Amino acid sequence: MSEPTTPSAGDSLMNYALRMVIPIKREFGRSLDVQHFLHDLAYAKEVLEEARQSQNPKLREYAEYLGSRMMGPRNAAAPSPAM
Repeated sequence: MSEPTTPSAGDSLMNYALRMVIPIKREFGRSLDVQHFLHDLAYAKEVLEEARQSQNPKLREYAEYLGSRMMGPRNAAAPSPAM
């Protein structure tokens, strides 16, 4: 039997972004372009800001998760560059 694979960070971001598509469309009438969202920081910030204002608690949760992963520190364990 093969071992289950662990999703990469990119897969996780994609999954959460995909979960936002329908709630954003329903509440705000906005079409979320997931590929654009994952590759354009300005677009992602705009979408996340709107999602954080949602009446839907799950949508707010997804926005917080994605915001912390996309805008937060990339790798806290990585050593600082020497000066």
